[in-house]
Amino acid sequence: MVVGAAVLISAGAFAYVVKHIAIDSDTAHLIAEDVPWRQHERALERAFPQRSDLIVIVVDAATPELSEQSTGALTAALSTKRAVLRAVWRPDGGPFFDHEGLLLQPLEEVERTTESLIAAQPLLGTLAADPSVRGLMEALSRASEGARTDPGQLGQLVQALQRLAEALDRSLSGERSSFSWHTLISGQNPNPRELRRFILVQPVLDYGAHGTR
Repeated sequence: MVVGAAVLISAGAFAYVVKHIAIDSDTAHLIAEDVPWRQHERALERAFPQRSDLIVIVVDAATPELSEQSTGALTAALSTKRAVLRAVWRPDGGPFFDHEGLLLQPLEEVERTTESLIAAQPLLGTLAADPSVRGLMEALSRASEGARTDPGQLGQLVQALQRLAEALDRSLSGERSSFSWHTLISGQNPNPRELRRFILVQPVLDYGAHGTR
């Protein structure tokens, strides 16, 4: 009889706990809402909801092209996860930056980039017409012919061939290799900022879904 009573009491206590007691994992509820700085924080969140509950994803790669390609693919994949992500966007890339990004650079950088593109026009034109290994070989062949008449182009051609040879040697050795057209055209190694991209995501928060699998 005692055991039966204990079982009934335990069952009743369990039912009460399930209906009346819950775990809230929102740490913001640890602070009273009437605290002045907390009220200011809430007002800021209401004014700029896109800045709250952000997760920053950092993407690093060996070349600017790989960094941009990987970030674009990851952004597209995350954008389909609407059940768990409210918003996904790139603060440093996307369609707007693809078309207008050059205008946001300092004047000196724009001039340097423009000069590099003009100098690389023969190479870019050939590759645009035939974006394959055959097109690459044709472009390098034309560049070598140009270097015969203009010795000033010889240094750039040698540098391009060295970078291409290094990438091919690593690939043939079974190592991961990358070849940066950005580096080839600019004639400069990319700085760390050019190898890094960011993605901002806003998750769908469920503070009651603690430890469930």
